[in-house]
Amino acid sequence: MLADLENLFHELIKGKEGIIGACQYDAVFDNLMPVQQKVLSSLGTGRSLIVFGIFHSPRALSSINLRKNGKTDYASWNIYAREYHQLNSILNEVAEKMAEYVKGIPIPATTQGVASNINRVEDYYTGCISHRVGAELAGLGWRGKNELIVTKEKGCAVRFASVICPSRLEYGNRMDNNCQDCTACLDVCSVLRKKAVLKNYREQCRRFIVKLNLEGDVCGKCVKACYNHWNSQP
Repeated sequence: MLADLENLFHELIKGKEGIIGACQYDAVFDNLMPVQQKVLSSLGTGRSLIVFGIFHSPRALSSINLRKNGKTDYASWNIYAREYHQLNSILNEVAEKMAEYVKGIPIPATTQGVASNINRVEDYYTGCISHRVGAELAGLGWRGKNELIVTKEKGCAVRFASVICPSRLEYGNRMDNNCQDCTACLDVCSVLRKKAVLKNYREQCRRFIVKLNLEGDVCGKCVKACYNHWNSQP
């Protein structure tokens, strides 16, 4: 069945590059924060979680944090922000169709437009599920030093959505962490470099994103750095 789902997934993403896998539903539940366990339970239960992602384009990634005439080129940076929205929309459509195919429940891509509408990052967790947990357990990548899922294909330049499936599927195996001594994501972000000593580095990230005032709740500096690192590998 997973092979059929892979074929359907690649048909639905219409020529874009992506990855798909599956893991045990209960394992995802056990690895979520308690507040997100409640969100998942409210959506429904199943035997498996189908996790899939679409990769960002090189053009969008190259637009991140460019400089023009000595100033940050926010107009170019918004190319990435707009693609972020586009990939989320495609993922949500794919989730609906795949859920219909397996008679399951779609879990959409991470909610957009909330960073500036909340008072602290913890408020965000009450309305979403971490697709990163499922992606990690499904063997699609590993947790990088920036806490995003890093893939061998494109680094962490990927957006995820999921589907709760009532059937048992072929599960992937959790990957070893292959970041090793790479610090590309840390080198471009002062918040990430200090995350071990900051009281709440995720809140600092949220505030920085709000100040950027791009067309999406994005920054992407660490994403671009990670992608460039993996894209340079032989």
